[in-house]
Amino acid sequence: MTVSELDYVVADVIKRAPFHRLLQIDVVSQDIDAARARLGITLRPELLRSDSAGGLHGGVIASLIDVAAFFAVRLCTGRGGATSALSVDYLRPVNGVRVEAQARVIKSGRTQALADVEVFDGTTLVAVGRARFTLSGEAE
Repeated sequence: MTVSELDYVVADVIKRAPFHRLLQIDVVSQDIDAARARLGITLRPELLRSDSAGGLHGGVIASLIDVAAFFAVRLCTGRGGATSALSVDYLRPVNGVRVEAQARVIKSGRTQALADVEVFDGTTLVAVGRARFTLSGEAE
């Protein structure tokens, strides 16, 4: 699969997934050779913890980690899969207007892949995560 074909695949998957559309996730950058993907979300009132308290809801951060890791794995392997494990460490609250998750594949095998993710509020690291995927099908 060529770079331009993978660009299409990532953008197409985001457009086809109702949950991704709900969160309004966008692709910031991707690097097939380095097995990295950077995705972002611009904060909106419906993504906050509460009406009275600022800060992004932790579930949104966890979802962004999962989706960014998935796309890094897809760029690396050419395959989709299902999340089989997800861990998140929240380091500080998000108070900016946008978060971005940088995901990189650290191990890819025949049936599973593992990715690490860092989430930034501007230049501040606000969360880290790790996702493991059970890969489906053959490489495209």
